[in-house]
Amino acid sequence: TMTETIINTVGWENNTNSGGLGFVGTPDNDVAVVPYSAKWNIEDEMTIMTWIKSNNNAQGSFDRIMDFSDGSTTGWYLSFMNPNKIHFKSFGTNNLEVQAANPTTGYDWHHVAVVIANGTGTLYILSLIHI
Repeated sequence: TMTETIINTVGWENNTNSGGLGFVGTPDNDVAVVPYSAKWNIEDEMTIMTWIKSNNNAQGSFDRIMDFSDGSTTGWYLSFMNPNKIHFKSFGTNNLEVQAANPTTGYDWHHVAVVIANGTGTLYILSLIHI
């Protein structure tokens, strides 16, 4: 059984059909935490997708977007690397690491997808530039 913990000002939105998360605090402090579980380990194939919008153009090294790991030996995480490059790492029998060649621009929305198949990871980033 997986449990979830909501910290800071994040709460479950009860007035929606899906019961989604509502982030109502300051952008730097809203975090939803799901404890690590071996159920999240990547064995052979998996796709991870998310929309992100950075709040600046200088995201620091290992600023986490999604993290289901103990940080060094099990699980996986999706994060930023300096400066503003999307980075994915999975721990296991064969560690898997993929990083974007170019940085994302802050203040714009980006759709990020990491596809793992046959021990190979591919990172896709679609950027929606605000004009």
